Amino acid sequence: MPLLSIIIPCYNSADSLDKTLLSLTQQVERNFQIIAVDHGSNDQTQAVVERYQSTLALAYYKIPRQHFTSGEPRDFGAKKADAPFLAFLDAGIIVPSFYTQAHIAFHQKNPHHVGIGFQHGQRSDLAGARWIELLQTISIDKAGELVSGNPDLSDIRTVDPVKDLGRFIWYFGWSANLSMPTEAYKAVGGFDLDFEGWGFEDCALCYMLMKHGLQFAFVENGWGIDLPHKRSSWQNRKEQLHFNWRHFYRKQKDLDLEALRYAEMGQATLITFRYLQSLGRTYTDLPALPQSVLEQVTHPSLLIGGTPQDADNFSYIALANETVISTDTLWSCSGILIPLADHSLETVVVSDMWKWLNRSFIVDLALTPPDPTILAGVKSEIPARVSLLECMIAEIKRTARQALFVNSSSFVDISERSHASTTILADLCHQYGLPFQIIS
Repeated sequence: MPLLSIIIPCYNSADSLDKTLLSLTQQVERNFQIIAVDHGSNDQTQAVVERYQSTLALAYYKIPRQHFTSGEPRDFGAKKADAPFLAFLDAGIIVPSFYTQAHIAFHQKNPHHVGIGFQHGQRSDLAGARWIELLQTISIDKAGELVSGNPDLSDIRTVDPVKDLGRFIWYFGWSANLSMPTEAYKAVGGFDLDFEGWGFEDCALCYMLMKHGLQFAFVENGWGIDLPHKRSSWQNRKEQLHFNWRHFYRKQKDLDLEALRYAEMGQATLITFRYLQSLGRTYTDLPALPQSVLEQVTHPSLLIGGTPQDADNFSYIALANETVISTDTLWSCSGILIPLADHSLETVVVSDMWKWLNRSFIVDLALTPPDPTILAGVKSEIPARVSLLECMIAEIKRTARQALFVNSSSFVDISERSHASTTILADLCHQYGLPFQIIS
């Protein structure tokens, strides 16, 4: 039995696949199999595979391209895997001779980990072209020495402070070069095949693996170099990524995913998550909802800032509690981003927690244009510091007919968080054209 199954998805990428397979013939550790999954190609992909079947343990499958999602060929290949460890590798990435040895050794030493392999040269085709020139003068095994001090050649994850992102390191598990225990992949159900096109399918898989209890680390010497190949525009891929995030968020309704999308990754994501998490822990100390509020609730309804004990009075409740496994009605997320379709609610009730949302984290809308349905109604100037409160009000306007904000006279300041005033709240509601009441 092989120790490692390498899944290579391909679509009209015969030349790129050829380079990847050639690099895999040079491996020191030979106890691996390759499963190439052709997602409806009409080029010479099959002929390329046939040239290597005498030198590699290489299986080839061709599946129809009826509904394109990047996860489909990877999932198909994973279901054919025989090895205890599974690696996903993109066609067009060439690897050093110690690649398979590095991934196998990593998982033998770390049985409950996902292994992230660097993808040097992925920043632009220009970087990939430079790698082609450099590899004419040095061997690929020596190429790793050029990464240090050359951020334009290296994987972006070698430069950014990934190690400081804590629980969010799963977001950097990209399936261009990624490995894991095969049983863990099966346990979480594999890739979400309801996604569209490219984007977030690998992050969603890694999120599920994180929730399943796996840890994440980078695989030393498990890197590859991404050579130039045709890509759709970054704007197109970013729109697809946002579309798929929204699909996944509406399934999971999770605090991690909410903080991730609000803060657009980086240290602000972890700070946002911790802040919302701390809010959720204070909800049990909030005053009970006044009867005058409950009498005005029309359904479907959402309570932002409640506890499971409020469930009988609302269709949905946002708990801001990452330990909760979300259901259709009880959500782990905080409600800053509402995991529902447009105009799907009659009433949103916001407990006294709105007073703690007068906090802003950098959301540079000029550099990271939002998905049309995420922060869609945000009216702050660009670049902006969009407060949690403003984001929430924009989302309520998108999803609901009216909002009721609780302003309890018995409210006690239980923290040092800066509070929003009723004036700030009213001004934002007027700005967004949101019908609202503030009920004491």
